[in-house]
Amino acid sequence: NWSANKVCGDTADGGFFSDLWKGFAAYGICAEEDMPYQPSFAPAEAPGANVTRKGPVPLSADLERYLASLDLPQVALLVSLHKAWPGIAGPLLASRTAPARFRNGVLTITVPNHAWAQELQLCKPALLSKIAGAAGPKNPVSDLRFAVGTVPLPEANGPAPSEEPPDAASPDPEGLSDVADPEMRESLRAISRRLRPREE
Repeated sequence: NWSANKVCGDTADGGFFSDLWKGFAAYGICAEEDMPYQPSFAPAEAPGANVTRKGPVPLSADLERYLASLDLPQVALLVSLHKAWPGIAGPLLASRTAPARFRNGVLTITVPNHAWAQELQLCKPALLSKIAGAAGPKNPVSDLRFAVGTVPLPEANGPAPSEEPPDAASPDPEGLSDVADPEMRESLRAISRRLRPREE
């Protein structure tokens, strides 16, 4: 209620859900221990300066902070990898793969089919290196596993990637030139060629 009342200039208990959303957008969320629930409404009670913020921030920032406060490192790692995945994997891979699970040092990456899983085994060292760069010095990922499953659609506003393989006469896939690592670029080029239909 505090943040909703602060935004709306109100001191009464209750209000509309939209007011709560406005308060969240302006001040975020804090852990319960920073401002415990009270048995009755206390309009004068406010959180400390260490838990309030000015202005809106992305929901993902609050989510990451909240997950870190729960001490769930696997979930926090997956959230940060998912957010950084386009930069780690490049646009071509990021549109067809996604980090899915992390357990005992092994990151499972969802791929659309077995051909992708097999080909990405060749890219494992380069992907591990890029993940280590994104995760920082305390990188817990020691191995990768590729599992066939449903890959979430990318968040970009562009069209969803086609499930059909590219035309055999087509040039390199879009985004391939953005992959900086030459070994990974060649591996992805090979994947693309193998997925193209064969001319008869």
